[in-house]
Amino acid sequence: MAKHLFQMVSRGSSNTAKYSGLVEKGMKQKAIILLTMILATSMLVGTSLAQPTVTPHVVKPGDAVTITGQTTSTTTVAIVISNTRAQIDAFNITSDQSGLYTHQYQLAEDAAIDVYTLRITINGESSESSFIVSKMSQQQLVSTIRTLVLNAKKQAETVLIQARRHGQPIPAEARTLYQQGIDNLEAAVESIDNQSYAEAQTELREAMNRFREVVAYNYGKTVEPPVDPKETRNRVQEQLDQLYKQYNQINVTVQRLAEQGLNVNVLRRDLNILRNRINEAEYLLEEGDVEEAENKILDTKRMVSQRLESLRQRQPEVTKRLAENYQSVLEKRVEAYIDTFQKLQSVRPTQSAVALQELEQLQMKLADSNTQLETGNMVNAIRGLRSTETRLKRLSYTVNGPVTSRLLNRIDELTANLEKSPNNTETKNEIESTKDNLREYLRAKRAPVGTAGAVSP
Repeated sequence: MAKHLFQMVSRGSSNTAKYSGLVEKGMKQKAIILLTMILATSMLVGTSLAQPTVTPHVVKPGDAVTITGQTTSTTTVAIVISNTRAQIDAFNITSDQSGLYTHQYQLAEDAAIDVYTLRITINGESSESSFIVSKMSQQQLVSTIRTLVLNAKKQAETVLIQARRHGQPIPAEARTLYQQGIDNLEAAVESIDNQSYAEAQTELREAMNRFREVVAYNYGKTVEPPVDPKETRNRVQEQLDQLYKQYNQINVTVQRLAEQGLNVNVLRRDLNILRNRINEAEYLLEEGDVEEAENKILDTKRMVSQRLESLRQRQPEVTKRLAENYQSVLEKRVEAYIDTFQKLQSVRPTQSAVALQELEQLQMKLADSNTQLETGNMVNAIRGLRSTETRLKRLSYTVNGPVTSRLLNRIDELTANLEKSPNNTETKNEIESTKDNLREYLRAKRAPVGTAGAVSP
């Protein structure tokens, strides 16, 4: 029995390889969803009333379909055309003396891509047929539907193989359903070779139904889909990599908080715990205990979420502290600029007078920003501080020129860095070197000037 089963599965796999080259590439997801509906609705049947015929079965927007049918005598035939979204049209025609009726129905140029239902009603009795509006040809539709059928076939094979691995006997009914699906699939391919696409679609629909029945068959116990160990390990590794990324983000944030003078002892302790847990998960994964590694990762994720929430709760406090430091730095910078331009009055009286007036206005603007900070209006406070810094840079460039401004800004940046690391000898040396360059430049220009001494972080 096992040998027979795997012969069947192998045969299906060869068919998959044989026919996969025929599948048209580039189909969008929307088309796949539509074609699923087509399989479910394309063979609507009515009551004892003869079913109307619609040709062609697949039509493009703006084209026409021909509706034909047979009743017993001259009578009124009520026709309603709908798609899956709404009713499209309703009208009456009359059959001839022999009961034959025919009508050519013109579709709109913007007709929706969908499955359309044609319902006729004669003397209170109704029957239905259907057709498809698609930008694809019937050949393309059949090819795409075959893709769905091959996927269903693979699912059926997976269930059969997994059931066999669990030691469950494969019922004769399930084997028969699978073989019927294979037969329908082969008949569809033969119809496609003969360009009989309507027949091919019918066979494909039947194959789809058989394969779905194989998957839904009650095998006695739950048959789980096969698990790929390599795929599972890769998934857990991705989760671990994401944890590393979150840990690094939290670590950087904690370091910045510490630099601003906030107490981060609890956060650093939690970071150590996080790091240890991540290391444990990594070790378990390397040892091959994927399940335990995943459990450890899930626990650690919950802790990461808690730490991130804690940081979010402290965000207002952090923002205020940063804004206060920003305010202090800008105040020092304005004072340094005032000193600089006062010294320049003897050599640049006009420019220095304008600059001192501007600095006076900036001092008032800083005072206003300070008020905004004290009242908790952080958005306006930070907006005002940034505006003040921009005006300071523009003022330096206008009065001093590009070279002097660049050297002054560099001294500002280095001084700010030195405040964070007071014992950094390299920074101290670069400050002195930059000041020397500034003095040499000003000496050449015969216009001595001071330095700003501070800049925003």
